[in-house]
Order: sequence, then structure tokens, then C-alpha cells
Amino acid sequence: MHEYAAFPHESAREEADPLRSAPAAPPAGLYALLQTASLGYKSFLALRAALDVGLFAHLEEPQDADALAERLGLDRRILSPLCGLLAQWGLLAEEDGRLRTSDEARIWLDPDSPLRQQPVTENMGETFRLWERLDSALIQGPFDPQRAGIFGGAFLPALAAEALTGEVQRTADLVAAAPGFEDLRDLIDLGGGHGLYSLALCARSRELRAEILDLEGVRDMAEANIARFGDGRVRFTAGDIRSASLGRERDAALLFYNPGGKRADLLERIRACLRPGGLFVSKHVFYARNEGSKSPLADLEWNLTAFPGVHKQANVYRFDGDLCTEEYLALLERHFEILADHGPEAFAAPDLGKFGDRLDSRLIVARRR
Repeated sequence: MHEYAAFPHESAREEADPLRSAPAAPPAGLYALLQTASLGYKSFLALRAALDVGLFAHLEEPQDADALAERLGLDRRILSPLCGLLAQWGLLAEEDGRLRTSDEARIWLDPDSPLRQQPVTENMGETFRLWERLDSALIQGPFDPQRAGIFGGAFLPALAAEALTGEVQRTADLVAAAPGFEDLRDLIDLGGGHGLYSLALCARSRELRAEILDLEGVRDMAEANIARFGDGRVRFTAGDIRSASLGRERDAALLFYNPGGKRADLLERIRACLRPGGLFVSKHVFYARNEGSKSPLADLEWNLTAFPGVHKQANVYRFDGDLCTEEYLALLERHFEILADHGPEAFAAPDLGKFGDRLDSRLIVARRR
């Protein structure tokens, strides 16, 4: 009894010795997270490298890896497994030992395609650089992205590229299905940015004309899309939707994913610019009364940045002065008849785990009373 009682700490040390016994909790959850991070990040870097060296621009005709390496001045030993990886993903196709761009890659990754997604990868790279400074943000607070030199300008082109994967087309179809759409002649696209929604709606109505009202900084992108996809019926006007004239007796107004887009004062300005019977189409992520986080990961990314003059709340896509879902719908129904209310499954592309994800956004089509 005396000898046993003298060494209780010795027994405890033996049980806790990592070389003598298996851990009390296996690392399954941690290692699953690390594996996902490792495979995902390396896959992203492989795809980005293939885009950066112009791989998809030089494989319209089948070639073997040796000829491709010589043509592009690349290392054959590294290029070969990279091409194997791209083929495994379905982005390259093999014919008699030679490689060519797959049909999918020709649509989405060819630099000459109007649907090319390279801006999305560029924006994701910018976002990763922001996340690499998370430790500094924890100490110093959020960054002003422009002053910190974090974003290189791919954000808006990326939103346009993502929208072209189906959201623009499906959204335009849903709006065009609204009663009276065929009678619309004059549309204002508030904060319309890239202008693709206005262009898509004009493509569905020969009589419709649209004005994109947004800040001067997006003019070049909007006008490039107007030149590429338009036929002279869409124009860009520089202005702040919070203060610029919205006009009178408009047939329709669009307001998609805009800071301040869920405020009562802006809703009243939109009502005032429409004629009776005019359409108002809204698309935003809404928060119900007392609703908390929709995505802790998205909230974390949201809080890494702070733009001058923009008053964000803690949850992603939430701003000071926003109406909650119940308040927004109540105010909307006071002045409008809601014709359709669609969830993201009806229009949105899959989320990519970054700022710009649609989450549980809603597309609301309403008619002014």
C-alpha cells in the first residue's frame, strides 16, 4: 500500500506519455481541414500558373508536351505533370498522346472567350493575399484595401465574369417573364457597374433602352461591355445613386447588390423615379430581424477591410441603416405590388467561398402601385 501510494504521479505520467499511448482524440477533423486547404490551394496555384503562361491559348490544336514546352519556353519536367493534372480536371483533352483544350476550357479559360474566367482567379489571388495578413489585421484592425495596396483591380471584372456563368442570363429571363415587361421602354440600372444586366434585358426587348448610373471609376468597364455586347441602346452616366437625379416617369429600375440598397431613403427615391405601374427589381442578401451570422468565414473576410465612408456592420453584406427583411418587405408592399420573389437557386451561380458569394440572396420583382 505504501509503495503504491508513493508513486501516483508516475502512473499519470506514463498514461500521458505520447510515445506509450495513442492520443485521447484523433486528429481526423484537423487533418481533414488541412487536407482540404492543401489540395485546394495547390490546385488553385496550378490553374493560375497554367493561365499565366498562356497554356489554354496555345492548345486549340493538339500538341504533345515536348512541343508545347519548346513553344512556350517551359520546363518539360514540370509542364508534363501540370498537363496531366489539367487533363484529370477535364480542362485538357488527350488525342493520340497529344493534348488540346477541352470544350469546357475553351468556353471558360480561352483568353479570347467573352465568358473567360481568368478575372475570377486573379481576384481570388488578391483575396488570398489579404488573408495572408490576417495576423496583422487581428492586431491593427481592418485594412483600407486601396491604401494598403491589397487589391489590384480584379474585383469588379471578377464579379462580371462570375455573373456571365449563368446569373445574368437567368436573372434577365426571370425579369422578362414579369407582366408588362414587353411594354418597357426606359430602364435605369442603379449602381449597375459592369452593365451586363441592362445589356441582357435589352437583348430580350427590342424597344427597351437602359441607362447605367454608377461612379466614374467603373465607366471603362461598363463602356467596354456596352461596346462588346450592346447595339447602342445602353449608355453609362457617372453619378452617385444616393444623390444624383434618377429622373422621372421611368418604366423600370434595377438595384442589385448595392451598399445602401436596403435603406428606406433609397427605396423612396426609386419609387419617386418610377411611373405608376413601373417595375422595380431588387436583388440583395437580406437579414431577418434578429438574424445572426450567415457564414462565419464570410464575416471574417468582410471585416478584414474598411473603406472610407462605408459603414459596415459585423455580418457580410450588412451596412448601417439597412432595413431587416421584415421592414424592407413591409415598406416595399406599401408602395409596390410584389410580382415575384426568387431565391438564389433560381438565378445564382455556385458560391466560391469569397466576397461576392450570393449566399441566400433574393431577387424581388415589384410593380409600383
